[in-house]
Amino acid sequence: MTRCKKFIDINSFGGLFVAGVIIVIMSIIFNLLNSDYYDTFSNAIIYVTLFSLVLGVFLMHRNKKLNVKNILWLIFICSLFVKIGYVIKYPYSVNQHDLEGLDGNGHLGYIYRLAEFNGLPDTNEWQLYNPPLHYFICSIFFNINRLLGCSIDASFENLQMLTMFWSSGVSIISLKILRLLNFKGLPLILTYSVIAFHPMFTILGGSINNDVFAFFLVTISLYYLIKYQYQLKKADLMLFSLFSGMSIMTKYSAFFAVFAMLIYLAAFSIKINMISLKGINLTLAPIIIFGFWFPVRNALLFGQNIVHYNKLNQYSLLYIPYSFLTRIFNLTEHELSTPFCNPYNDNNIALYSLKNSLFGEYTFNSIIVGFLLICLNLFFVIFTVISIAFFMKKRGKYEQKHCYIPILFIFLGQIVFYLFYNFIEPYGCSMDLRIVPVLILCGIILFGFLLKYVHIRARTSKFYVVIYVILFLLITVFTLLSSIIFI
Repeated sequence: MTRCKKFIDINSFGGLFVAGVIIVIMSIIFNLLNSDYYDTFSNAIIYVTLFSLVLGVFLMHRNKKLNVKNILWLIFICSLFVKIGYVIKYPYSVNQHDLEGLDGNGHLGYIYRLAEFNGLPDTNEWQLYNPPLHYFICSIFFNINRLLGCSIDASFENLQMLTMFWSSGVSIISLKILRLLNFKGLPLILTYSVIAFHPMFTILGGSINNDVFAFFLVTISLYYLIKYQYQLKKADLMLFSLFSGMSIMTKYSAFFAVFAMLIYLAAFSIKINMISLKGINLTLAPIIIFGFWFPVRNALLFGQNIVHYNKLNQYSLLYIPYSFLTRIFNLTEHELSTPFCNPYNDNNIALYSLKNSLFGEYTFNSIIVGFLLICLNLFFVIFTVISIAFFMKKRGKYEQKHCYIPILFIFLGQIVFYLFYNFIEPYGCSMDLRIVPVLILCGIILFGFLLKYVHIRARTSKFYVVIYVILFLLITVFTLLSSIIFI
């Protein structure tokens, strides 16, 4: 009975089971729906979801069932339906990266080759240099759809339901991370609502490339790293290593998040005197085996460097002919006039990342909602910086209680990688934060730490009560606007 309860408990992994059931049901409805009604159906889902979110809180309060667990379930289910609405509204050919055709060397061609010919690519051209785990899983899902009678086009359309499941998985694992970090009550609800409804995570959920699955696996790795820090169980260390290796076998850029976690793990192990050859092997072996067998294979077959990525040249339309310092401090009128990114014209790294962390490289209908979200995002970034400065100053007092250090370490490590990558690769596409989405997740959690502190101080200070109310209202508005932007 206890195991059954855990199976459908949002504080366990139950959210993944519930998400899977809802996605299967919505997939059936989606496939029966006439494509002429996609927009209408999508907008209706989002409107009903927002109404249900408000109504659900009211009914739970009225029936005296307004507790943390029920609110978390409500947030998760509503955010899931927003993701479903997004996937229905935007077909697999829209808001994507490097798909190309079935006979091309993009993401579609990779999936289709695995599905039709059951073999790894015979070239490392363009996107075919990527490791195969995501494409292999997609090819299985694609073939299942084909066996059920779906057309090739419909089968690729349905792949968005799979990637949206990974995005929902990020939401569930993030909640477990917050629980491990001792988030409770209203700070837990508010921090989780930002994660659950964050527009970037919704957009990633509709992308059928390998970004969101790598993000999902890195998030699981982070969860087991923090869990190991608390419990010092070898099983958690092994799971951390396994999922880290799988994340690199999904997308090479995941290595930099894993590398940051490994550095922190080494420092933590030295601190508690738990360094041993057996522990090192237990940690590194799965990462090396799972993460690097494919680049070694490509090196042997195609002469590819072990550290390899698709390089563009100065003749590319995405090339930015300005110095790195200019790209940090220079702002153009065009970039300030829109809340959305244009990788072919924008060059300011700071402003681009502020926009891109919300909307990717895409444009949506409401410019007003976009600007409001940008303003809120800037506010949250400022509070995150304050949070980092505060807890670094109070490190000795708060380190053991909150264990924010691994989150901070990975956050700063991803910023360093992001800036370095933009320094050596001055292209519009290099500024896309989809290569480091865990940076956004860690930033939200760091913001949540300050929220926890304000929550505690609000019990004895009217000033902090005012700050808390302001934060509550801003997060509520952010949650609502993060759904409305897709209508």
